[in-house]
Amino acid sequence: MGRITRAARRGVTIIPENAELSTVQAAEVLNVSRPFLIKLLEDSAIPHRRVGKHRRVCTEDVMSYKAAINFASAVAIAAIVIWCT
Repeated sequence: MGRITRAARRGVTIIPENAELSTVQAAEVLNVSRPFLIKLLEDSAIPHRRVGKHRRVCTEDVMSYKAAINFASAVAIAAIVIWCT
């Protein structure tokens, strides 16, 4: 029941797949700081485009990066569990 209570307190945001996100919005989706996201963009880890002096990130690219990071984390955790057993 505690897990449901914690989950119920979180907000839900619905974002269209074809939407472009600001760096603040993209950082919130990834649960990272905006400066860390900017470094990812500058390192070409996530594609983006510039509109004037602002950066825009496609929602699909943010979600793809998030899925890849989550997968890499799961693989690393599984490797640790296997190694420790």
